[in-house]
Amino acid sequence: MRLVDSVSKNCRRALVRVDYNLPMRANGEVGDSLRVERTKKTILHLLDQGTQICLMTHWGQPKGRDETFSVKRLLPTIENILGQKVAFDASDLCQECIPNNHPITLCENVRFYEGETSNDDAFAQLLAQRGDVFVNEAFSVSHRQHASVCGTAKYLDSYVGFSCARDWQNVQNMREKLSDAIAFVGGCKIQTKLPLVCKLLPDVQKLVLGALLGISLRDFLLCEQENESMREYAKITQKYMHKIIFPLDVRAYGQAIPFDKVINNEGVVDVGPLTEDLYKEEISLSRVLFMNGPVGQYEVAAGERGTHAIGDALFSQAERNHEFFALLGGGDTVAALMHQYQWPKNVIFSSSGGALLYAMTHGQLPALEAQKC
Repeated sequence: MRLVDSVSKNCRRALVRVDYNLPMRANGEVGDSLRVERTKKTILHLLDQGTQICLMTHWGQPKGRDETFSVKRLLPTIENILGQKVAFDASDLCQECIPNNHPITLCENVRFYEGETSNDDAFAQLLAQRGDVFVNEAFSVSHRQHASVCGTAKYLDSYVGFSCARDWQNVQNMREKLSDAIAFVGGCKIQTKLPLVCKLLPDVQKLVLGALLGISLRDFLLCEQENESMREYAKITQKYMHKIIFPLDVRAYGQAIPFDKVINNEGVVDVGPLTEDLYKEEISLSRVLFMNGPVGQYEVAAGERGTHAIGDALFSQAERNHEFFALLGGGDTVAALMHQYQWPKNVIFSSSGGALLYAMTHGQLPALEAQKC
């Protein structure tokens, strides 16, 4: 893996893929700027050695060119965090690049173009005209086989930014420690979480489920699966059932309901008080912890209690045992817990969701593979 600090000081232009897909509040203000903050070291390093920077990012999921999703709206936040003036280039990315003399330029939303998500080779070549080297500082989209992530690496010498490299190393560290780990897996979409669950089960000591995922997995196992891959997932899950900890109770319609009395997940927003106590005890006995997704619907007030209770237990364990190591990932988990405490260094947050799932499941990422990292 070639880090950005090995880019030649004679390099004139760097094309830097960042992930500034920032949440936006109803009043039009940026809700969280962590992803910009994490790219600052890489950008300032390139600036300090006199390299011009062209930033490219996506924002949202626009259907073609849609000014509602213009990344120009992000400029004040980016400039404030970087402490640098950033020029905006609204030109068509499907046209030949016109050079400029700005130290930092932000291109328009790459997802305005069909060639981005289809990883179109011609589009990737046009993007590559904007730099003499390519720097991947977007770990959170490195599982996407998109032109700005994978395609450009075919046409430029490629490097990895400091934050992207750190996220990748954190995944490797966790994968090496899985035999000592308990894993908390939340969310609600069983189809997206099954590959991770079945990857983790043979290796971890225990796998702990959030409220909605617990119900979904229980119901999944009770049904006859017609799809061959689903049957294989069910087989693996049943083999390691002794490692799975389901909720004891859940919160629904303002009250705690025993887990085995829940007919479906309608109205369920969180784990219940008995489950909170059980999960806190498991954390107090753990040495390594991996968490992906909150255990309840933290975005509503009635569904955040369980995740915050786990945060309390995590913080206490990390403070008490300096050899404890935790990796917490998924955008929802970060939003739920990151600002809850001044976390010690043995608790690591990853702002990525899908990329973390992919890396933990497959042990690699398409973008880093394309860069031969």
